[in-house]
Amino acid sequence: MFIKLSKVLTLLLIFNLQNLFCVTSGADFLDIPKNARAVALGDAFSAIINDASAIDYNPASLYSIQNLSLSTMFQSWIENSFSIYFSGAYKIKSFFLGFSIFYFDYGDFYFYDYYGYNINFDNPYRFFDLNTKLAIATEGKIFNSLLNDLNIGIAFSLIIKKYLENNF
Repeated sequence: MFIKLSKVLTLLLIFNLQNLFCVTSGADFLDIPKNARAVALGDAFSAIINDASAIDYNPASLYSIQNLSLSTMFQSWIENSFSIYFSGAYKIKSFFLGFSIFYFDYGDFYFYDYYGYNINFDNPYRFFDLNTKLAIATEGKIFNSLLNDLNIGIAFSLIIKKYLENNF
């Protein structure tokens, strides 16, 4: 009984260790789906990916791509906001390298005074977010023969948030 309980506790500890390495950001735009199939599946997409958008859902599944994969998506949002997504993955020997670029433009922002008058009609502010990712994936058996059926992947992300003042 004690051995079974210790195995269960060990598994729980291993699965909770992932929270130590999980980093969150204040960038809500990263929650926007980046693939039409992901949108259709309600963003429950991480287990069946076989294209380059795996970088954003499950980098380890890049290994299921045959040789080369490219993915792109344009989404028009409210008013004049939009997003553009592009990703690619390529096999090099027993590794897959991938990259993605996600750009979200919030459109023009106008500011109003207390009485409701537009105070920057001629010079609106424009906000945008940019996320770039690099990923690498391989089979687990490269590291250990016990990891035969396991794919390993890691992704690195850079987030840029900016606003521009339009000068006409």
